Amino acid sequence: MRPVEDALLLCVRAERSPAEQERLRSLLASLELEPHPPAAGAHGAAVDAGAVAPGAAASVAGAGRTASLVSVSPHAEMERGGEGRDPAPVPAWSTDQATDQAERLPHDQRLTWQRLWREAAHQQVLPLVARTLAGAAVAAALPPAVVQYAKGLRLRTMLHNMAVHAELGRIGARLHVHGIPAAPLKGSHLAERLYHALDARQVGDIDLLVPESDVEAARAVLLELGYAPFASVSHGIEEHTFHGVPFLRQDPSASFVVELHWGLSNPRFVTIDYARLWQRVLAGSSDRAPLRPLPGEETLLFLSLHLAKHETGVLRLLADIDRLLRREGPALDWPYVLALARRWQVTGLVYFALHHAQRLYATPVPEWALQELRPATWRRALVGVLAGPQAILHAAVPERLEYLRYHRFRLAYCAMLTPFRRFLDAYQFYLFPPLAHRQPGLFRRAIGSAERVGRGIAWTGLAFANSLAESWRAGAEA
Repeated sequence: MRPVEDALLLCVRAERSPAEQERLRSLLASLELEPHPPAAGAHGAAVDAGAVAPGAAASVAGAGRTASLVSVSPHAEMERGGEGRDPAPVPAWSTDQATDQAERLPHDQRLTWQRLWREAAHQQVLPLVARTLAGAAVAAALPPAVVQYAKGLRLRTMLHNMAVHAELGRIGARLHVHGIPAAPLKGSHLAERLYHALDARQVGDIDLLVPESDVEAARAVLLELGYAPFASVSHGIEEHTFHGVPFLRQDPSASFVVELHWGLSNPRFVTIDYARLWQRVLAGSSDRAPLRPLPGEETLLFLSLHLAKHETGVLRLLADIDRLLRREGPALDWPYVLALARRWQVTGLVYFALHHAQRLYATPVPEWALQELRPATWRRALVGVLAGPQAILHAAVPERLEYLRYHRFRLAYCAMLTPFRRFLDAYQFYLFPPLAHRQPGLFRRAIGSAERVGRGIAWTGLAFANSLAESWRAGAEA
């Protein structure tokens, strides 16, 4: 493991042994101090940590979320669950200019504060890194400029997340008045539930699960609250299988995006009994509560299947699973978790989520549960090569390789799916997507089909070649 990756993981971990704490101090002490540019908003605009108001922080992040949502390619957007890239206060070197600079850096580049911040931004764990660096355990040994910068990041994260959390409560209260149950899925809800701190998690839009029969009524409530559906979205969003077109509310001081979900994932690849799910949700919380969170067991499964569809921000999503098991693990009904994973047909997704969390964060996972979920050898081998811990840690890839990384992680997702027919179905769906425009005429359609097959085979070969080359390079460096 490279020093920057070691330092990043130690910063993000929930618990560190005395030896790990000392290793973290040693790694941080070896970092070279470089000039720290001010934090940037979604478009790289400088943000003054001492002059950001809650509304302004939300506005900067919201504007970035709006821009990212409509610019992602339709097929990628469809599978990312409409999330795009969550906004957060990020250093200026994580912008396009810094990405270009990163492409020119050698693999054995020295460990600097600039690189640590950039890696944290790529992994979407800046809030957790900032909390560690600003904490009493390590702050005393750091340069004052670094501690000040970390505190500024914490402040901006807190202000933005407070605004989003307040808006979540406002929406939940209005839905409750109309008798519509709503379960918060991600965002500030997880920051509060799993981290007990609103400055600990990068937060984007507001995702709410409502019964499918209440979707239209929930949309009407959003309209009452001043929201409007996005006027221009990608084709993938319009045809989404488990959530609708995002709603946006803007005013001079803030911008919020809401996605109403009627499902947790694409029903083509998972089998979820939503009637039973809502029985459990409603039974597990008070009728007086405006928001009805998922029970711990369902939350673990949701986070696992949500994680599997992402090639960016994987350390952030694994941190959610790690914190869930540390906070609620002792109370989880593990036999029910395993039975539910089989009913939802997501045993592979849950296994790899738990396995990777255990490998990277030392997450306390019952070994017997991992053995029960353990998939076939060929599935473990494929996922290990395409999207194992090494691939997860090497998230900062040059821009020209981002789409290759996307296909690597989509192939890994396919290998996680059971039964085998779903693996084949997903492979065709992701690697052989239909062309954007249907060609008129038999001959042109035949040419289009051949092009579609050729592109799928080419991306498959390139994904495996890139994975094997990365594995060989890591072995040579070791």
